[in-house]
Amino acid sequence: MVITPEKFGLKKEYQIHEGAGAESFIEAQFQNHFNYKPKSKRQKFADVWVNQKFGYNIKTSVDGNLGGRICTVDIASWLSNPDNQLKIIHVHYKNNNGHLILTDVREYFIEELEYNIANQGKGFLHMKTDSTKKVIKTREKLDRQLWLQEFQSKYIEFVEKQKNKFDTHAKKFASLTVSSESNLINFMV
Repeated sequence: MVITPEKFGLKKEYQIHEGAGAESFIEAQFQNHFNYKPKSKRQKFADVWVNQKFGYNIKTSVDGNLGGRICTVDIASWLSNPDNQLKIIHVHYKNNNGHLILTDVREYFIEELEYNIANQGKGFLHMKTDSTKKVIKTREKLDRQLWLQEFQSKYIEFVEKQKNKFDTHAKKFASLTVSSESNLINFMV
């Protein structure tokens, strides 16, 4: 859903120091609007917590190029409580030597986003985009139970792929030998 920046107390334009982190600056504007003080630099699910059951995950893209990480897979446990809600705010902006112009602000429930599970730690949800990497793939909001079932299926598939990948690595590294002639480690594949 397209929204106006004013909904979150944002201006359409800002001037920041050239070279300053625009993404952090925009995120801080949301935090200020909700009078939220983050407990750490890296948040698990949300960048701004409105209360214990509702959070916003802030995503930014300069000139429309999207980043994909949403949050850790642990979100599924948190979302198993139907009272808990996570929304993703996506802010497109232009940055001309520190002159920020917010060109588009969109708000999505996590259940509206198409995603994959990508490799990092236990895994993380990664937004699907179109082939240009400029448009987030969305859908009608899924019922929470359907979303959790979808997540479960995707996570099982992710874990199976990871196990296969690690089995391949284990076989490869189990066959290491040291060459006595050159003292180099060789792989016997």
